[in-house]
Amino acid sequence: MLITQIYIILYNLILFYYLKALYKALYKALYKALYKALYKALHKALYKALHKALYKALYKALHKALHKALHKALHKALHKALHKALLKALLRFLKLY
Repeated sequence: MLITQIYIILYNLILFYYLKALYKALYKALYKALYKALYKALHKALYKALHKALYKALYKALHKALHKALHKALHKALHKALHKALLKALLRFLKLY
């Protein structure tokens, strides 16, 4: 009966250490897998969000800058052309009289 109790104690000890090692291994594996999955998901989500935000911001900034530059250039060119045409028309008119 004493030997049986010793075997039971040894069996329980081995089972305890086995379960403890299994728990640690499973915990480590799950932690690593979850960490990788979350890292990948967050990286992808942040990349998409930043890409979209930067694209939108750059698009707006470039649109505004180009609109302003084109407006200025066209205004200057039209002003110059109108000034020249009006001056030419005025000189013709004055030559007639």
